[in-house]
Amino acid sequence: MVLSILFVMVLLAIGVIAEAQQPKKVPRIGYLGNTASGQAGALGMETFRERLRELGYIEGQNITIEPRYWEGKVERLPDLAAELVRLNCDVILTTGTEAAQTAKNVIKTIPVVMAFGSDAVRRGITEAQIGRDRDSTRPRRFRERLSNRKQKQLGAIMMSAGTRFFAERKRIVELAGKYGLPAIYLQKEFVDEGGLMFYGADYTDLYRRAAVYVDKILKGAKPADLPVQQATKFEFVINLKAAKQIGLTIPVRVLGRVNRVIK
Repeated sequence: MVLSILFVMVLLAIGVIAEAQQPKKVPRIGYLGNTASGQAGALGMETFRERLRELGYIEGQNITIEPRYWEGKVERLPDLAAELVRLNCDVILTTGTEAAQTAKNVIKTIPVVMAFGSDAVRRGITEAQIGRDRDSTRPRRFRERLSNRKQKQLGAIMMSAGTRFFAERKRIVELAGKYGLPAIYLQKEFVDEGGLMFYGADYTDLYRRAAVYVDKILKGAKPADLPVQQATKFEFVINLKAAKQIGLTIPVRVLGRVNRVIK
């Protein structure tokens, strides 16, 4: 009887040790981003990783990040989203409205955090479809409108945010300079390409807030209980090189309000 009890105790001890030695599942974060290149893209992802480290996550130890980039090619989004699903990610982070729309259409069982998007509520991300037509005729149309600027009485350009414009940002900036038109953009990468002005959300802050949402979901929060938030921090950047190129003088009172001046 004593031997039987000891045998059972040994088995129980072995079971406890085996359970303790079983590796815990490392959470996997999928990232569906536009591009890894460029200062803004790299900075955004590094900011996201930095905030996760502040929250106690160490990549390769207690967290894994699977980045996938669609490089401005909307048609790649469904396949990349499906790939993240096959990797069995615990949560997926998207950047941009197109990526969020695709995630909602393709991903059914994995929580999705949208770092930023263009008026997602009004555009109805859960129902909107991604347009793929007319892409090839848009740069051309933009060039035609600028070339007829005098006839159309164009005095300046305000560029809306969008993947198709973003993919052609270098050409758009060149055309604005060629035709001497002041332009303000909603995406900082346009100014990085030599554009005149950027005014929009502070993307660094948005990436940090997205990391907090990812942390909450990994700790058991229900995505439906996390509200969609609007940006609260904004940036204003002026490129004086671009201003000089088109003969534009920026008033001192305007320069006094910018966050960064490119000389």
